[in-house]
Amino acid sequence: MSDRLRILVVSPFLPHPTAHHGGAVVLGSLLEALGERAEVSVLSLVRPQDLGKGSGIGAGVRRVVEVPFRLQADRSLPGRLLERARLAKRWGLEGLPLLAAKFSPGSLARALRREIEAARPDAVLLEYAQTAHLLPLLRGLPTVLTDYEGGEISATFEKGTERIRRADAERWRLHIQRTFPLASVLQVLCEEDALSLRGALGEEASRVRIEVRPPTIPLPRDAVDPAAAPPAIGFLGNFLHSPNREAARFLVQDVLPRVRERVPAARLVLVGEAMSPSVRLDTSSDGIVMHESTDDLVPFFARIRVFASPAFSGGGVRTKGLAALSHGVPLVTNPRGARGLSGAPPEAVAVVDSAQAAAGALAETLLDPARAARAGKAGRSWMERRPTPAEVAERQIEIVREILRSPSPR
Repeated sequence: MSDRLRILVVSPFLPHPTAHHGGAVVLGSLLEALGERAEVSVLSLVRPQDLGKGSGIGAGVRRVVEVPFRLQADRSLPGRLLERARLAKRWGLEGLPLLAAKFSPGSLARALRREIEAARPDAVLLEYAQTAHLLPLLRGLPTVLTDYEGGEISATFEKGTERIRRADAERWRLHIQRTFPLASVLQVLCEEDALSLRGALGEEASRVRIEVRPPTIPLPRDAVDPAAAPPAIGFLGNFLHSPNREAARFLVQDVLPRVRERVPAARLVLVGEAMSPSVRLDTSSDGIVMHESTDDLVPFFARIRVFASPAFSGGGVRTKGLAALSHGVPLVTNPRGARGLSGAPPEAVAVVDSAQAAAGALAETLLDPARAARAGKAGRSWMERRPTPAEVAERQIEIVREILRSPSPR
């Protein structure tokens, strides 16, 4: 084994340290740090509009293989019918849960086989539970599967019957128990997710090693000043992800009207890709501003006084909340949205359990710019003490070396 490891990273989307959604930012910043310490190749599903952007991942990544991901790319009636037929086959005949069915095109498996032959990696890092179906193809290779949601479901049939949703949840549970233990090591983003994943694994939990790999959030050079911002609340996310749609609807329908009773000038700024009609439905009223995406988060955070990040489904760490704190903006969230924020100063992170409480916490921050500035500084200071991408990358390489030294790495 050479001193410099060869690592293949498999991702269900193109990672990038300056991407528009948290998962891509976390993985992109980690890959930059890993590339300085190992020979890193990336195999990624890529939406048609993003093909060719792999070269921007980072100088340390020596090779990027892009696999076109055409899910939801063709929105014509024939295109939607063909997509539904493919999903129905994978869900109905192959028994995959919806999330796995969406992210398991045969082209990805074929590309993985080719890349294994070409790159001869020492280990494979599978990012996100959407890639777990590839584990049977990697028998004999050291593998690390990182589940960003702690074994919980983040996508199912939103418009399906309760019976179908229960069936999909059961398929997801079985999928976890059948595939996850094939990995040499499982990773999650926080201790709460480790407990959740052990529960999802059931009796299989005794067969696996679970490590915590904290998310890597790049710190901007300078923090913003919430006191200088208008009385605006921010929310950021990719709206293809159902928890983001849930959160946006909650803020629009249940929280903002209550905030504006106390702060008539309050605005809600929604930023993100793929805003569907379900998100836009109630966004025509006063006080709501929408932007499809932003290439630079600093101007976005500079225009808000507080960030709201509630979560009602899925697990994992809400990286958007960490991004707000890293920019010096205080955060209001709920218990599920606060996973991974253990140790954060209460002044910077308000954890509430109802729409009324959320509106109260947001209104108080909007009405007191000096308080917002103090809270933002406390959050930024806490983020500066968290593990850096370099430290997380060093630990990742250490785990891979431990697997390689074991008598029989799976």
